[in-house]
Amino acid sequence: MDFKEQLGARIASARGFNRLGQSELAEMIGVSKQTISNWENGRRTPDADLIRRLCEILGCTSDYLLGLTNSFAQKT
Repeated sequence: MDFKEQLGARIASARGFNRLGQSELAEMIGVSKQTISNWENGRRTPDADLIRRLCEILGCTSDYLLGLTNSFAQKT
């Protein structure tokens, strides 16, 4: 699995964990549902600002989304 595919799989997993649909997440971030789909399918990647926003909404770390750790939760 390449980087884009792994990032997409982790976005999808975190979205599912939070019980959010693609449309719901898209609205919260301010992008289209198609953009979320493209990320999750490894066709595109979010920029740094959007990764930060994803982490805030999904309650995960950027290290998790980027595949640097398998630990999902943010430290308190």
